[in-house]
Amino acid sequence: MSVSFKNKLGKALQILWKRPTPLIFFLWDNIRDSFFLPILSPIWRLEAKLRGAMIGKGLFLGRPIIKLHPESKVRLENGFTLISDQRRCSSGNLYAPCRLQTHSATSSIHLGFGVGLNGASIVSRSRAIFIGKNTMLAPNCVIMDSPFHKLWPPEERNQYPGTDLDQDVFIGANCWIGTGCLILPGSNIGDNSVIGARSVVSGEIPPNSLAAGSPARVIRQLDESPNE
Repeated sequence: MSVSFKNKLGKALQILWKRPTPLIFFLWDNIRDSFFLPILSPIWRLEAKLRGAMIGKGLFLGRPIIKLHPESKVRLENGFTLISDQRRCSSGNLYAPCRLQTHSATSSIHLGFGVGLNGASIVSRSRAIFIGKNTMLAPNCVIMDSPFHKLWPPEERNQYPGTDLDQDVFIGANCWIGTGCLILPGSNIGDNSVIGARSVVSGEIPPNSLAAGSPARVIRQLDESPNE
């Protein structure tokens, strides 16, 4: 038995002796998150496939909301993680489960290899939404390809059957989208960029950028020193 293992065992026994109930809850949370939730993942994966999505090998941790037009295209590449379980999310509360929704035959959603979502809502009305490999979305982000209503005239806001305002959305590889961000139609976020929490993106963010605000503006290039 190694010294390191003996030290860890000794510390665990001390915690068990001094604070048994908190330790039991701590262990239960870890068992639930790492064992029971993954066991249920194939059920939600099957549901997504039956609804028409193309699903690679990945994890549904909690049941997502998936509503797809039968002729639309939704693809999740290998390595994805969709966290829809409130207790499983480690960085904040989830306002709602992950949502993937398409409205028409021309709608498409593509999540690249290793994409991670935390209670994110991605809705395609008629255009394409693409998220590149290994991109992470912090809790409660919203991505949409349509405003869903007209700005003017006001009497037509509640009835907008057209798609002329819809635009593609592109998020590159290795991006980090902060908590509560809103990604609007026509947004294009370059590879390796970071979007600050609560930002509203409505245009183009160059690769390797740190951007934040409403609307989001580039603060600096990430391949530069902060003091430059």
